[in-house]
Amino acid sequence: MTQIEEEQQTILRKFCFCFANVELRRLMKRQDNIEGGNVLRIVPRDAWLAQTPVNTLVALDVPVHRVIIVPTYTSDCDAQSKCTYRVRMIQTFNIESQQNDDIVYNFLIGGDGNIYEGRGWLSKAAAVKGYNDDSITVAFIGTFHDPPAPKVLNIAKLFLAKALRSKKLTADYEIVGANQLDESFALGTGLYKSFESWPHWSQK
Repeated sequence: MTQIEEEQQTILRKFCFCFANVELRRLMKRQDNIEGGNVLRIVPRDAWLAQTPVNTLVALDVPVHRVIIVPTYTSDCDAQSKCTYRVRMIQTFNIESQQNDDIVYNFLIGGDGNIYEGRGWLSKAAAVKGYNDDSITVAFIGTFHDPPAPKVLNIAKLFLAKALRSKKLTADYEIVGANQLDESFALGTGLYKSFESWPHWSQK
């Protein structure tokens, strides 16, 4: 590729990125989940203008036995416009900086009380190496030195309950923190401790 072609591609990427941001602001005027965590709402990929995966993702067989929770280790968000932007930035970082094929999580939960579809139920995650075959990874947007807001935790409960009813999870599924599987996820104790009293929490 010539230098001119590289410069043209750079300009095109910047244009597309700016256009996407304008579209995000237009689409996400006021879509915050204001129901206090009592209503489950999943924001699909097209609503946050997800990039198409770089390559075909590896299929995930459901039901799965393990739910991995992990912080995104980014700034948090409290409105859908902010969370949408944050999810888009996470995907861009995962693809361009970490050389992944897509955003690495199956789902993400924002401080606005919405759940954002990442790889969804059809594809394996790529967040915690070695633990993606029989798992879904649910990321919580933020760093979580302190516990998530009650609304956020209640949304997580609603999501897992629906997943169980729709046979996406096995009846004896386990919830584990990413810190139990990989020491590089040690930060975020406020999030992990919030789940220790949940019925499906595993100490493994």
